[in-house]
Amino acid sequence: TRFDATCAVGAVPLRRSFHIIRNPLAGARRSGLLNAVVERLKRSGAEVTVELTERPGHATELARRAAERGEADVVVAAGGDGTINEVARGLLWQGVPLAIIPLGTANVLAIELSLRPRASEIADMLLTGPAKLVGTGLVGGEIFLLMVGIGFDGVVVHEQQREFSGGGH
Repeated sequence: TRFDATCAVGAVPLRRSFHIIRNPLAGARRSGLLNAVVERLKRSGAEVTVELTERPGHATELARRAAERGEADVVVAAGGDGTINEVARGLLWQGVPLAIIPLGTANVLAIELSLRPRASEIADMLLTGPAKLVGTGLVGGEIFLLMVGIGFDGVVVHEQQREFSGGGH
């Protein structure tokens, strides 16, 4: 499974268009981070589109549509780990890189990738940072990026998703 573009060793990719998929339920306290990243990208001359998710699974649809249209050099998940996973599912086999702006509560993937929630660092990474392969898993025909739980763990996460987002957003 591949979510990144590859480039020659030493080459800096030219990324000038970004399609950001934002979960409005994630990161209310971090909305300034997203705004600052978007502002920095626009100041660099980049084209930026921001779409908001409306329901569980919507980020997958939006990512797939953005990739199929070829409208962006990078599709960006702005939210928590659930949003990132949904966007990744939409980019599966599309050949479009996935980037993240960590707006969620825990941001486990961002921590694992050593991505700090600093607008300047995130904007620089989006514009010229190296693409990296991220390993994925597959359970029940669905990919996942971090971990999967069954039994009690699965029930707890499922119930939390319903409570906090109206159904797993």
